[in-house]
Amino acid sequence: MPELKKHIATPLLILLITANTHAQKIDDWEARPSFTLAYKFSKKWSLAGTYYLYLDRSMSRYDKSVIGGEVMYKVSSWFKTGIEYRYCPDSREINNDLRYYLLVDHDLSEKWNIKFRPMFRVEFTSLGKEHLALEPVEYYLANRLTLGYDISRRAEIYLFTENYQQMEEGSISFHKQRSSLGAEIKTGNRTKVDTRFDITNTSKGKIKARFNVNYSVTLGFLKKK
Repeated sequence: MPELKKHIATPLLILLITANTHAQKIDDWEARPSFTLAYKFSKKWSLAGTYYLYLDRSMSRYDKSVIGGEVMYKVSSWFKTGIEYRYCPDSREINNDLRYYLLVDHDLSEKWNIKFRPMFRVEFTSLGKEHLALEPVEYYLANRLTLGYDISRRAEIYLFTENYQQMEEGSISFHKQRSSLGAEIKTGNRTKVDTRFDITNTSKGKIKARFNVNYSVTLGFLKKK
């Protein structure tokens, strides 16, 4: 336990200082609970569906619901790729969100691991010509870097930072930066809970805090011990 405290003290302190520094300037406190049902066909292929609930205005107002579907392929023990599509039936504006990503996972030691996830994101209302003229497709590049620490075989804490760049008319500009502290706990052989706290700085000068919690169930293929 002393070793764990020593390792996580610095990054945790940095996040807490950052949150405290912006506490008086945070424009909104949000919450995003979600539920995921996944199915593993084999060691390499898996499919997942997720329901997201968006709450804003100090977590007191229902904003929207989002339904997501994701296909993942494990190329090797350290490299994965996937495609995710999210649809928002409540939105009158952009309600289609398509994401392509790669995930590189490397163990620094028995306890520490680092992950890098570059992602290409496409958002649109409709691909019809009449809609595109009024609401063009929006493109983003996002790079996420995560540092994780295994507390035990069933629990991990992690920190990540993610930078979003918007691609528009041949140029790339800053869109937002998100910093997070989270924990993932395996509650069973097929279930886990992932919870985290985010601080997001946007290009419009807004600062948002968000609490996320996800409960997931995985069916199908189960790796032998």
